[in-house]
Amino acid sequence: MNFVQRSLNCTWVETTPIKPYLSLNNNLLAFHSPNFKKPLSFDPAKGKIGFRLQRFEQEGLLKKALGNLKPGSVILDATAGLLSDSLILSRLGYSVIAIEQSSVIGTMLQVGMKTNSEISGIKLCIGRAEKFANELRYDAIYYDPMFESSGSALGDKNLRMLQEILTLENIANDNHYTFNELRKCSYQKLIVKRPIKSSAFDENINYQIRGKAVRYDVYI
Repeated sequence: MNFVQRSLNCTWVETTPIKPYLSLNNNLLAFHSPNFKKPLSFDPAKGKIGFRLQRFEQEGLLKKALGNLKPGSVILDATAGLLSDSLILSRLGYSVIAIEQSSVIGTMLQVGMKTNSEISGIKLCIGRAEKFANELRYDAIYYDPMFESSGSALGDKNLRMLQEILTLENIANDNHYTFNELRKCSYQKLIVKRPIKSSAFDENINYQIRGKAVRYDVYI
């Protein structure tokens, strides 16, 4: 509890407020909103994240995008979100530096990582991706622009709740700006996840891995 208070500079109360709030129960930090029936929390053993982790070896498109990047290489995940891609990358044998710009989401992840001993190989940083991209050492960058992972991304409850948190923190995404800043960095490859029909951030793509709903644009 003290860790969360220090991280978010917040105050714990006994009564439940009407406006959005955070709760800490059994070492699970959750975000509650009157706009959603269920709270948002980070529990990698459950839901879509848990399902993907059980079948991580079947992540064929992502594995093709990674190509000959050797296991043990350090990958910068520029958009941590709920760590789903970072966890997959870690399971595939890579060391991951995950960047999350939201202090609320970042603290939620930190609490979850402290209580899930099976999570390893991931270092979490809170702040702007382009800032850390120029300060840390890594071999590749993985960039999944928020709310652009699928054509109906905003229909996903978790993504809509993440958007609400960003709005409450007055955080605005500029995906093109972030991409251009990441493009300036030094890396073996920059892997950008895009909806299958969306335009590329930069047409000078070295190769693409295409699926039914998404594709990976790879820059070398």
